[in-house]
Parts: sequence; C-alpha cells; structure tokens
Amino acid sequence: MNPNVRAGVIYLIDWWEKKGWNCMVDLRENVDVMMENISSVLSLELEKIKDASNEDSAPVRG
Repeated sequence: MNPNVRAGVIYLIDWWEKKGWNCMVDLRENVDVMMENISSVLSLELEKIKDASNEDSAPVRG
C-alpha cells in the first residue's frame, strides 16, 4: 500500500476520534486490511470496465 495513502487514512481516523466518533477507532488496527479490500474491489471494477470497452470495439460479425 502506498505510504501516503495509509498516512492519509490514519490522519482521517485520528480526526474522527477527535470529533468523538469513536466507532472509527477499530479501523486504525485494520487499515492495511481495509485498504487491501478497497484495492481489490477497485481492481475488479477496472477489469469490468476494460472488458466492456473491449466488447464495444470488437468487430461486428454477421
């Protein structure tokens, strides 16, 4: 995971804690897992977009 992205997520969790949103505290311990899950979902969505794009450019058979 990009260290800058991880640092940004940690910063947001700290900010939420200061606002009293303590439900976010547990996320700090699981940031790496959470970011990996987000990355996996985005990769799958990107593949779907690429596949759809390839289908659109396929020659018409008839």
